[in-house]
Amino acid sequence: MRNKFGSYLIQGLAINMLIFSGSSHAISLARFNVRLNDIAVGSETANLANKRAFVSLGKGFTAAKAFDPIFKFDTAGSFSFECGGEKMKSGQPCHFKAVKYGDSSEVIKVFNGSALVDTYTVVFTNLPVIQITTTGPIINTPKVRGDFRLMSGEFNQDTGKLPMGIETRGQTTQDFDKKSLGLKLGTAATPNKVKLLDMKAGDDWILDASYADTSFARNNISMDVFNEIHPNKDKARPNGQNAIQGQPVEAIVNNKYQGVYILNQHVGPTLLGLKLAAGSSIYKADFSVWHGKTVATSELFFPYKKGDIEFNFSQVYPNTKADFAPLKKLIDFVANSSELDFLVGIEKRIDFNSLADWYLLSKATQSSDTTSKNFFLAQNAGSSKFFVVPWDHNATFGLAWDGKADPTSTFFATVDNNLINRLLADPDTGFSELLKKRWAVLSKTSLSEKALLARFSQKQAILVRGGAAKRNAALWPQPGTGTLTSGQPKGISNPTLSTTKYLTAFLKIRLPAMTNYINTLP
Repeated sequence: MRNKFGSYLIQGLAINMLIFSGSSHAISLARFNVRLNDIAVGSETANLANKRAFVSLGKGFTAAKAFDPIFKFDTAGSFSFECGGEKMKSGQPCHFKAVKYGDSSEVIKVFNGSALVDTYTVVFTNLPVIQITTTGPIINTPKVRGDFRLMSGEFNQDTGKLPMGIETRGQTTQDFDKKSLGLKLGTAATPNKVKLLDMKAGDDWILDASYADTSFARNNISMDVFNEIHPNKDKARPNGQNAIQGQPVEAIVNNKYQGVYILNQHVGPTLLGLKLAAGSSIYKADFSVWHGKTVATSELFFPYKKGDIEFNFSQVYPNTKADFAPLKKLIDFVANSSELDFLVGIEKRIDFNSLADWYLLSKATQSSDTTSKNFFLAQNAGSSKFFVVPWDHNATFGLAWDGKADPTSTFFATVDNNLINRLLADPDTGFSELLKKRWAVLSKTSLSEKALLARFSQKQAILVRGGAAKRNAALWPQPGTGTLTSGQPKGISNPTLSTTKYLTAFLKIRLPAMTNYINTLP
């Protein structure tokens, strides 16, 4: 009993140390649950010389205008606050000067008795703010426990403190200085599905660091496009999506500002709208190391050796007992069926429309490593067909995985995916014709140069408007800095690869070449 108590005491002390940033002189606003118009203020105390309070403004502050929020706080004891130059009582308005997104000229002061003990510079951002406090360091695995809170003026949401577990995530990106995070709201025994911003409720969420992609847009533009060109029309899963959504946020982790992240949904049965029943399954293509030949290759849907499927794919759902039999049947059919059996049976096993739209998106954006990995295959109970869910399009639009330039290519053949190869080799499958019909529409709409550049411009404007892009750039290494033990670049993070000039040059070569490729299919 004494050991348990000691453990709880140590955890409590750890949380206290994190909250106060290791200094008795740093009085976190989070301690008093300071709110403006019932939305909490994000509190950064790690930098004692420049403590900041992040206020997520609502819509309409592109130009300066009056902002007189109701200032509230929980029981403060001997502590008191000054806002807008006036001493505050909980529930009275704070009269700021006219403010706009990005302003940082106002302060909130904290007093203990008559003594001034802290001054916070108020940062008015247009983005949601996420505050995370953990009981220990965030590592790859296992998840460390802590609290999560999201605050957004635009979406009028304050989740309050929510218990969660959090870990770093990704494969090669774990070597970057700025790491992506995976979090689960609630506990393993009692998940807590919460609707965040404009995204459907879930308990699994991702904070994508987007370290290599300084546009913070490539992956989400691809996902937005897929949701637009391939909306869910399956009556058997009426509440499902076919790709994730995401929103940019500013994150404070253990009282230290960590810059811009993309809050993304996680692919699972809830997102896809699958029946939680036998027959529903989700598999993620994680790797592409197959052994059908004398040496390891990256070729999917070819003959393989025992254990290859379990190594290259992870089972997302069901998450209780491993069952790769449905996936194995699909891969075996593609790899080993005769020409006639393939022609007659393939469309009974995989949804052609999702496959076509996924393939066109991957090729148009030059997503070089998503045709043999980095996608999901999902199947709903009662259906004989798998459908494809796109994933991880950070390395697209002329950007390589490590942040270096990926020169625009006019090569489109998919040598690493035998499903695509077989479908395109025989015109009688109808897949080539489907691609031609879809591209004739998409090349003039969602996947046109004009539409794609407009999406990049819109997302970039959101980050620039409130100064988030500048704050993030000041925090993280500039191009070429930092090295791994291997001596390779530790994430280039090159802003020139996210400019309109670079993206336009990429699209002017890639898209016409894509049209030529599609038109010459058999």
